Amino acid sequence: MAFDFDGTLTVRDSFTTFLQWRAPGARYAVGHLRLIPAALAYLFHGDRGRIKAAAVREFLRGVPREVLEAEARAFAEEHGRRLLRPPAVAAWRRWRADGA
Repeated sequence: MAFDFDGTLTVRDSFTTFLQWRAPGARYAVGHLRLIPAALAYLFHGDRGRIKAAAVREFLRGVPREVLEAEARAFAEEHGRRLLRPPAVAAWRRWRADGA
């Protein structure tokens, strides 16, 4: 599974979509409220990596790797076709055929 943060492969940020899928409803809303300090800090430092790290801590802390991998696989199976851009899928298939 690969997450696309900038829309190169997908039609929108797949990581945020995954987090929302994984923590629906009130849990997602509460998580975003808890990210307000990180969002305010982002306004000053502009480091997207730091705000993404804060989101990982908020939504994924303590999740065993095996569980996270299984959930990412389930998410990809459920949402991959709608999220991936057709040219990206074609390129991915070409790379796989070429042994990448």
